[in-house]
Formats: sequence, structure tokens, C-alpha cells
Amino acid sequence: MDSEPSSTGCVENRERPRIAIATRASRAARCLERAWTQLRAADPRIPAAVLVIIDAAGRRRRLGHFAHSTWRYRDAQAAHEVGISPQLFESPDEVVAALLHEAAHAINHELRIADCGPDGHYHRAEFRDIARSLGLECGFRNRRYGWTSTRLPTGPLNQQHRAIVATLRRTLPLGARAQTRIAWVDRPRPPSGHVRLVCRCQDGGRTIFVSRRIAAEGGIRCDCCGIAFAPA
Repeated sequence: MDSEPSSTGCVENRERPRIAIATRASRAARCLERAWTQLRAADPRIPAAVLVIIDAAGRRRRLGHFAHSTWRYRDAQAAHEVGISPQLFESPDEVVAALLHEAAHAINHELRIADCGPDGHYHRAEFRDIARSLGLECGFRNRRYGWTSTRLPTGPLNQQHRAIVATLRRTLPLGARAQTRIAWVDRPRPPSGHVRLVCRCQDGGRTIFVSRRIAAEGGIRCDCCGIAFAPA
């Protein structure tokens, strides 16, 4: 599941230490691991993962990915993988945004929520809701890729994200030369042709989407509260 963080501008940081070429990848991987650990400390829903640096020259121009159950333990369940492109290293805020993007996929996987459909449609509303709960802004790109545009808030960052960005700015080596980034997109959502119905459950109500014909027929009741679903 690929992330496509939008560009917020690469900021040159002259305070970064000079890192030898031979150790630059291992140094960068440790920085990403530390940032992931900090994100997990702030939100326990985020699972453990192996952090890797992905191919900067790949034709797909991926900036990040999440792959579940990829790495094996000897006597335990396989661990997930989160990959980040070195094209983002010049901009620590984009690195954090990409990590949070993949964290949203990871949380949904742990909750067994499908945020990417089997029909080839990506980043559905289930992804958007978790991404927003992690502090990301989400933009709707199109019907196929859904809510794939993600970035840190354009206003002041929360204390946790600000601290991680500051640490990466001091410690993360510069990466690959950045190519043209995918611009931030937030288009109007197309009409779905379905009607949203909710029940009266105390936890805020369950939601279903049905065709207008089925909604007009009515008679759909919630097994939990016993009350018929009605238009929101």
C-alpha cells in the first residue's frame, strides 16, 4: 500500500552532520526506527514494524509502503514492513507524514479493516478516518486512489509530531535527490448514488449505505438497538 505524501517544500538543513556514504543507509534506518517508536509511544494502536529504505530510482515513484506480515520471527507471528523513500529525507515533515500514512494502513490491518478494496480502489474512507485520527490532513484524489493525499497540518504541529520532526532534522542524513513530487490534491467527492442510514446505538450509531430504492422500502433494523436505520 503506497503512500503519496504531498510536497511541502524541501528545506535545506545545514546543521545535519556529515555521514559517510558507507554508513548513511544504516544511520537513516535507525532514525526511521526511532521515529516509528516515538509514534507508537504516542498512539498504542500502531503495531511494531521493520523499517526499511525503499528503492529511490523505482519507476513507480513510491514514497512509502506498508506490507503486512512480511518479516519472520523464529517462534512468533511475522512482523510488518514499512518502507520510506530517501527522496523524502530532505524534508523531515514529509518523512513523518509518510510514516503516519503507513501507520494508518498498519492500524487498519491490525483491526482487520479493509482500507483498500479488492476491486483495485485504494485509500477508502476507512483509511481516511484512521489517518485523520493520527493527525494527518487527507485529500480526495479520484475514485481509484481515494483519500491518498496526506500531509501534516499546514498550521502548528502537535507537540509529539513537532518533536519527531525536530529530531529528524538534526539526525537524518540527506537522501536521494528529490524528483518531482506528487502535488497535494483535494477534489470534491463524487456522488455515490447511495443513501447513508444510521441507527440509534449509544456509541454514536452504526452506519450503512444502501441504494435509494432499498432506503425507500425501509424496514432495515439494527440488531443491537432494535431501531430502524434512518437517513443521517
